[in-house]
Amino acid sequence: MKRFLFRAYIIAVVLALVAISASILWRLDTLRESSYREATRNFQLLSREFAELWQTHPLEEAAERVAERLGRPARVHPELVSIAAFDHVYDYIWTTSERYLPGELDHPTPRGFIRFVRTFELPQGDKRIITAVYPLFPRALVFAIVRDALVAGVILLLIVALVALIHFVRTRKTPGPSERPVAATVAVREESLTPEPPAADRLLVEERFLPERLDSELERAGFSEQDLTLAILEFNQGVRGDEIDTQNSEALRNFFTFRDLCFEVDTRSAAVIIPNTSLGEALGIIERFQRYYWEQRAAWNRESADFYCGLASRAARLVDAERILKECRAALKRSIDTPGRIVGFQPDPGKYRDFISAQGKESA
Repeated sequence: MKRFLFRAYIIAVVLALVAISASILWRLDTLRESSYREATRNFQLLSREFAELWQTHPLEEAAERVAERLGRPARVHPELVSIAAFDHVYDYIWTTSERYLPGELDHPTPRGFIRFVRTFELPQGDKRIITAVYPLFPRALVFAIVRDALVAGVILLLIVALVALIHFVRTRKTPGPSERPVAATVAVREESLTPEPPAADRLLVEERFLPERLDSELERAGFSEQDLTLAILEFNQGVRGDEIDTQNSEALRNFFTFRDLCFEVDTRSAAVIIPNTSLGEALGIIERFQRYYWEQRAAWNRESADFYCGLASRAARLVDAERILKECRAALKRSIDTPGRIVGFQPDPGKYRDFISAQGKESA
């Protein structure tokens, strides 16, 4: 009977811990959803108000009114508000942290934040972009969730300690002989368990991480007003995991400095993110890699080994990973019929800005 009560007690404690953890996750998820809804409503209101100020007042006066508006206490408050032209010349920047200032941003917007962007047109015909970053997990509200969880955990710990103390005072005896075989059995079972084999090291980063990392690098490049180029290389020999693929992957890793920016693509291709590099500069880099690869294939005794390559760059545009990947694949398809086997996708920034402007008017 005592053993049954002990097991029931252990199960109750475990369930209590699970309930506390589930409560934290549920409250954080609820907080995220409510913060997103409130941030959406707040940005719609602020963007309309700021656009009207920019359209009807001189820049100095409009900036003063925006600063006054952002200084008012509110339940939802952005971490960053910026108003800039399409060529990344900023009219106004308001931020609660230096990490958002252009030129000083070393990493993209942290997880747990949401970015909103809207465009509008000035009376002179110029266009502006309003950007705002909101926290999905405000510190004060997250602190309240953690505080409640800690209080519940301390209460549970006190109950466990109290029950253990009562049990110790009442029994004051060592475990009986009938309990030792159970402990021995558990020990034998634990010793017989074998650890899981470690995962095999990958030469290139898995393809599923490419869109997220590319989005982060594009966002970093946009804040720093830098260019960025993506290259996709399709090898004519080798399939993912075989010896030839290993040689191709090792050639990429040995040539490119940032190994965490080299990704697997499909079964015989690879993608390389080249930061702070224009399309013309990236074409030169790939040509140098091509010569390096030809040297390696001679050492491998595979003179017929080669690759096709398509490239696409940010080119002063506000683009996402999906767009760059689409352009890069289009260039890769064209490279198959090109003598040099290397093709770069050259975008038209002016036409792309007109396209984004039209999209912004439709969504406004």
